[in-house]
Parts: sequence; structure tokens; C-alpha cells
Amino acid sequence: MARTYTRRLKKEARILLHVKREGFDFIAVIRGYMGIEHLKILNSDAEIEDLVMEIAREKFFGEVKYLITYPGDLYDRWQKALKIVGRDDVVIEPMLPKDLEDLIASYIDLFGKIAMILASLRR
Repeated sequence: MARTYTRRLKKEARILLHVKREGFDFIAVIRGYMGIEHLKILNSDAEIEDLVMEIAREKFFGEVKYLITYPGDLYDRWQKALKIVGRDDVVIEPMLPKDLEDLIASYIDLFGKIAMILASLRR
């Protein structure tokens, strides 16, 4: 599926970022250029469908307009799960302005570092 370019991204547009690293799911809601608004760190034992069902109960989920997943292979599973909860209006993997992509890349890197620390504490 082709990526949708988001030309008129509002400053406060909410982007859900799902990062799966080291046995953890990082679910962050990024409020445009303003930064992280919500963050959940979960053990990644659950299937994507169960994860989406849990997140769908959160108040912030109704305001999410875009979804970015890392790694990208989560894309198809999210697409199916969003249809189940009636949120097929969410744009998955949008093409964002370069500066916003850089900001999101820094969050992905940060979540990777946090995941390594959390994984080391498990041992």
C-alpha cells in the first residue's frame, strides 16, 4: 500500500507510535511537533489485536489520526486490528515532513535504549 503524504499536518495532530523492542511494546502518542503526550510500556506477550483492543479503551485513542510502527512488519496486523475496533480512518505509515520524521526516529532510538535497560533488569 502506498504511503500517504501528509502535507497539512496540524501542529497538534496525534500520531500513535508503536515500537517493539527487546520483548517490550512501546506505545506513544506524539502530539505533532510538541512531543510525547502519552507513553505505555507493555510486555510484548500480547497479539497486536489484543494490544489494539486494550489501547482502544484509552481516551487518547479516539484522537489519533496517524500510526507509525517499528519494525514495519507490524503494519498489516495493525491494519486488520484497527478495522476490528472501527478505526479504519487512521492513516498508517504516513509520509511526514522530514523534521517530524527525524523527531520520531529519535524516539525510536530512545525506546530501544530503554528496552535494553529494562531487558537487563529482567535477568
